[in-house]
Amino acid sequence: MLISGHTCASIRHLSTTPDSPLLTNPPSDSVADAPTPPKPRRPSPYRLLPPHTFLAHFAPLHVAGWRLDLLPSIVQLSEGRSGNNGDGAELRREVQEGMADLQDRRLVRMWEFGEGKDGWRGLMRFAQTVGQIVEEEDHHPTITISPASDYRPTSTSLSTPNNTRGYVLEISTHTHTPMPPLPSHSDGLAQSSANNATKMRPGVTGKDLRLAERLEEAFGKARAGVEI
Repeated sequence: MLISGHTCASIRHLSTTPDSPLLTNPPSDSVADAPTPPKPRRPSPYRLLPPHTFLAHFAPLHVAGWRLDLLPSIVQLSEGRSGNNGDGAELRREVQEGMADLQDRRLVRMWEFGEGKDGWRGLMRFAQTVGQIVEEEDHHPTITISPASDYRPTSTSLSTPNNTRGYVLEISTHTHTPMPPLPSHSDGLAQSSANNATKMRPGVTGKDLRLAERLEEAFGKARAGVEI
């Protein structure tokens, strides 16, 4: 189960009474009735993070099971090339060494739950908490809930479930329209990032890190009463 975020035409009536004046000059009304074009989408107030800032916050999340990965659309483009995401370690090394920034990246994590009714109830309780946190953070991650036996990780950096008779919840988060990172001589961003700084490309921001931290904290509090 995947949970992933009109135009009305006005009708004018002419009076049919004999003494009603005829409308002979309606251009101004026609302009007023014209639909207002939609406003351009504003970029997220969250900026892409420089590598050293990201790694400082991501280290404990990585230990807990979160992974930094390429967006699936980018993986499809890079299949068969040297830029394949592999197990995620090479990508993380490139970020750490300043060879890549966080554009076209995402954070992804998989949680395992026990089998039977107890495992399912535990998963549903955690899913409800996830929904509350996502709403509070005003974010829109991709959420996958599946029996472990049917689960297919969306990232090769994620391992397969240990118990195939249980259940799995996977979350993938990134910011669709972030602002480019602030320029700095010490952050080691790749030159390609500077050239593309004006483009709104998806990537990992502080908003994604905050969501991951809150979800991990919630899971830590819930696991005492959940079969995992």
